[in-house]
Amino acid sequence: LLLSTLTGLQETYARIDDDWWNHQWPYRILLQVNEAGTITNELNFSQEFAKLGISNALLDLRSLRLIPTTAGIPGDPIPFEETFSQIISDADELILSTSYDEMGWGILEESTDFEINSTPKTQGEGSLHAHIEITDTTQHDFGFYYNLVGSPFFDLSDYDVLLYDIYPSISEDLINTKPELVYFEFEGVKNCRDEFINGPELMMNNWNKIDFPLRPYGICAGPDLSRINKIKFFFKKDNFNYSDAAIMDFWMDYLRLYDQEANGQITWNAEENVDAYYLYFDVLRYQYILPLVFR
Repeated sequence: LLLSTLTGLQETYARIDDDWWNHQWPYRILLQVNEAGTITNELNFSQEFAKLGISNALLDLRSLRLIPTTAGIPGDPIPFEETFSQIISDADELILSTSYDEMGWGILEESTDFEINSTPKTQGEGSLHAHIEITDTTQHDFGFYYNLVGSPFFDLSDYDVLLYDIYPSISEDLINTKPELVYFEFEGVKNCRDEFINGPELMMNNWNKIDFPLRPYGICAGPDLSRINKIKFFFKKDNFNYSDAAIMDFWMDYLRLYDQEANGQITWNAEENVDAYYLYFDVLRYQYILPLVFR
């Protein structure tokens, strides 16, 4: 295969005579292709947004679609690889944190057990399965976390969005307060009154794809994210109805971060009979008080 890397050559505006693939995707970039084969384009979305006049926007990374166009007519989306996001955990294997400075998953107390399941999953080989049993001895706050101490992600100052996929399976009659089912915390965040915030309302027995803009953090406009020990996903015992015991199951997959200021690459296989390739995308839309986007 031929390998071609092109940088700084992207055009924000498409050729006028090329049809728009899907108007639910409001933006597109014309990528550069010199020859058939494996092609890599380097992009900086902060710079691209400045060209579009939307400098304050955040990319919806999940919205990226690569569309081939021939004779002005767009085709179907094609596969590609991207390096815009940095993976914290792909959940293909169980990596546990057994000490303060060891990167990996951990439990807040003994009610939670971990394993890797091959299904359900959203990518890769598997997902993290957290099996939780609530009893009279369960602590008031319980759940699980990912330890960042000793990892490249200890300092989150440069990152803009945290992305993860979560699949809850809980009996409906067990839940008292759906909107506050899962709480979220960056342990170690500074300049904020509260370390934890309410999570989104989740659809049961479905994958919920969460995009978490890091600023603002809840109602905190300027969080200091330079020393984040753990990313916590936890629950409050008072939000659940239980008698002797109650069971909850959660699957987590594809925990990653996105830095919009950094350059990233998109790589795909270009074909000879295609005139142009466009990268379509949208931006995140979220409320200030609850900075979570979920589908």
